[in-house]
Amino acid sequence: MGVSPTRILAQIPIETTDRTSAAGILRVKRKNGDITVSTPVAIPIIAQNPAVYSDPTLQPSPGLAYHYSSQATATVSVDGSAKGGDVATISIRGREYSYTIQTTDTLAIVRDRLIAMINANDPEVEAFSAGPFQRIRLRARVPGPEGNSIPISAKANTDGQVIMSAFNTTLCCANEAGAPVTESNPAVPGETIVVLAGGLGLVGPDEAREAMLNGQPYSGPVINDPTEFVASTAGGKTANVLFAGLKRGLVGVYEVHLELNPDLPTNPRTEATIYQSFQVSNIFTFPLLNTKSPD
Repeated sequence: MGVSPTRILAQIPIETTDRTSAAGILRVKRKNGDITVSTPVAIPIIAQNPAVYSDPTLQPSPGLAYHYSSQATATVSVDGSAKGGDVATISIRGREYSYTIQTTDTLAIVRDRLIAMINANDPEVEAFSAGPFQRIRLRARVPGPEGNSIPISAKANTDGQVIMSAFNTTLCCANEAGAPVTESNPAVPGETIVVLAGGLGLVGPDEAREAMLNGQPYSGPVINDPTEFVASTAGGKTANVLFAGLKRGLVGVYEVHLELNPDLPTNPRTEATIYQSFQVSNIFTFPLLNTKSPD
């Protein structure tokens, strides 16, 4: 993938996923046609070993983090179980969207029905699925700060088995989608940021897995999901991983969306990690400003 006078970047072949070790050999073809082969070097292999792209010249290393949306956003999670007769409700500035669950429904169907109702009727907010999870992302229809502070909530009937949880009380944090998170344009509590990572392992569904080709940019479905769950902490608190998956057009690079805790304090070097099972990434930092904090 890359060669310089001091290092070589290479992708571990996809076919090694069922192994615990491999041998790395450097083969050099010189200008005169001679071929030189190095001594084999042992390479330990594990299924997942997450790492976040960052600037290694500083410690702790600033992560390559980006603002997620130009519009204010929020998240509602649909959990529990889909029991016929239960009622799931999302409220947006007092406008209630309720769906009565049918006996054949799944949580994904409940999520999708609520998304359709909001998109068909709400004047301020649109909705979409948060990747492979039963979560609903709410997004202001207009870009910029005008969409911030739109109140939202979620609920279910008191004896219901479906659980409706709003991760935020209002939409927040409109910025410029794709803009780097910097000290002059920091992240804010409750915002969703995007980081790039490697080592998250195989992904699904099958169509995505089949698009994982050695040395070639990923061209499979945008919505794909590592087989091992990805979690995160930022500033010592849980950061909700709303999406993790291979990024189209890049080789072996994953995109991870982190929704920050709304109570984080101001810190120009907020520390964060992502992890899978017992494997924890490098510590990376990003600047965060809490305008409501006395800090």
